[in-house]
Amino acid sequence: MPLKVVDLPSAAAAERLRAALILVRPDQYIAWRGAEIPADPAALIDRVRGGSRVPSMQPAG
Repeated sequence: MPLKVVDLPSAAAAERLRAALILVRPDQYIAWRGAEIPADPAALIDRVRGGSRVPSMQPAG
């Protein structure tokens, strides 16, 4: 998944967005925002993209 980091040095931008960190999807939807990097960033990316880190529960056979 391509990722682009953009640093907005303006404090006004963080105030307007109500967060120091944001994750914006390509369609400009704010998928996540927070004050600090999550403990498990890969899990956040999986959730945002609709994936799962839990193996599917399919019967053996």
